[in-house]
Amino acid sequence: MSDLKIHRPHIQMNKQSDNSMKGRIEQPKHQYIPEDHLKFAKAMESQFAQLMLKEMQKTSGASNTDQATQFYQDLLVKERSDAMANNGNGISDMILDEVYPKKFRNKANFEAYQNQISRFKKMTVNMHDHPKQDIKLAAQNGELND
Repeated sequence: MSDLKIHRPHIQMNKQSDNSMKGRIEQPKHQYIPEDHLKFAKAMESQFAQLMLKEMQKTSGASNTDQATQFYQDLLVKERSDAMANNGNGISDMILDEVYPKKFRNKANFEAYQNQISRFKKMTVNMHDHPKQDIKLAAQNGELND
């Protein structure tokens, strides 16, 4: 009974690959994904859940249109949608696959992204509140007509 033969080769291959995966150390799921991409995906999942819950609420036939009740129901829907997003329905993973594909999730790309972000944050635009310097320079060059 322990000698079962599998007549479908694709099942046999999957069984063998499962055994070879046992020795591997699994890396964290979101190791090389930038934090802002993760936040975006979670926010989109929460927004989707909120939209779904609001549409479900419309079908319940509740006719109470009191402003206070509506306010608290909206808060409840928001909290429920955040809880649904935190539980992880897989929607954020699908969004991440579209926004930041798996082929880019490696150490080199992650470090390049971090370097680019740090360079961007260092760049500043120097602006002045009033044109005193420009007026002085124009006056010195004789460009101003009194």
